[in-house]
Amino acid sequence: MDAMNRREFGKLAGASALGLAAMSSGFVLTGCNWVQDVENWTQTGEESIASIESILTANNVPIPQGPLNIVNAAFAAIHEACAAYLATTPPPVGALQKIQTALQDCSAAIGSFITALGLPGGNLLSLIVSLGELLLSTIAGFANQATAASKSAVVGLTMRVGAASYSITPKVRSRRGFKKDWNGTLHGAHGVSVPKAAEMHVSLFEHF
Repeated sequence: MDAMNRREFGKLAGASALGLAAMSSGFVLTGCNWVQDVENWTQTGEESIASIESILTANNVPIPQGPLNIVNAAFAAIHEACAAYLATTPPPVGALQKIQTALQDCSAAIGSFITALGLPGGNLLSLIVSLGELLLSTIAGFANQATAASKSAVVGLTMRVGAASYSITPKVRSRRGFKKDWNGTLHGAHGVSVPKAAEMHVSLFEHF
């Protein structure tokens, strides 16, 4: 990915939640399996944030603790919302709305966290943006999958920033698939210190 300057990415990240929010009108879950998949993935999502932390530390970038704490809380909220949905049959009234809100909040929190880093243009920014897009596309993929039964699924999202546009394509990934994509992004980085700890362990037996 070509490097973007700080102003461009700040606008992109700030807009990251808008595409996910646009899917809310058709957000209907058709069964528990999808919710279980999301709940299972949240730990992997949290691991990805820890991976980004290790990369930032290795490159001597100060980590804004406030925005980071909000991201971690957002992943915890997704897990809690899914657990509440799965705990009772039928699910409690409003349970789906809580999952929807948690996904949207997490998308916004990730964008805000990356923006708060204040990274200048360059290889490190390109890597962090790529990892952020991987996270956002996966979160959007879950929401897209949820709306598929109602035939209101969003095929792709376009974020317009001034005269430019940036695409985040929703993609449903297994935990194994997400980790392989994550590690592949790390391996493709150039001119950036990527510690071994940033890589995710991929198990042959891992699935949703």
